[in-house]
Amino acid sequence: MRFPVVVLAILELASIGCYRPPPGSPLEAAENFRATVFELVSADDAQTERLNRLRLGMTDREAVATAGEPTKRESAIASDGRTSEIWTYDGKLSILGTLTF
Repeated sequence: MRFPVVVLAILELASIGCYRPPPGSPLEAAENFRATVFELVSADDAQTERLNRLRLGMTDREAVATAGEPTKRESAIASDGRTSEIWTYDGKLSILGTLTF
C-alpha cells in the first residue's frame, strides 16, 4: 500500500520542474530576467578564466592569444617620459581586467 503513495509523490515532484508560467505574466518576465543574468555571468566567467591564464613576461601577442582582444587600448606617457599601453577587458556586467605594458 505504501508503494503507490511513494510513486505518486515522486511523480508530483517530477512535474514541478515542468511548470511553465503563462506568457506575458510577471513570473515569465522574472524567469527570462534570471536566465539572462545567468547567461551574462557565464560569459564573464569564461572571460575571467582566460584572463587568469595570463602570466608576467608575456608579449602582447601571447596575451591576445591567451585572453583575446581587449575591449579598449590606450597609450599613456608618464611624467618621466616612459610610455605604456593600457588594455581594458570589459565583461557583460563590469570591467574584468586591465593590463599595462
